[in-house]
Amino acid sequence: MAATFAVVASAATLGGGGIVGANRWGRIAALALLAVLGLALLSCPLWPSA
Repeated sequence: MAATFAVVASAATLGGGGIVGANRWGRIAALALLAVLGLALLSCPLWPSA
């Protein structure tokens, strides 16, 4: 059990840079998606009002 913890902790420490990079790109993708959806709300409606 201690060996498993050591392996997982080491992998998390060594792979920390990749996680930070993925977090950065994920944040950029989320911001872009929200911007596209916001612009869609400002554009003409999906259905005409009666």
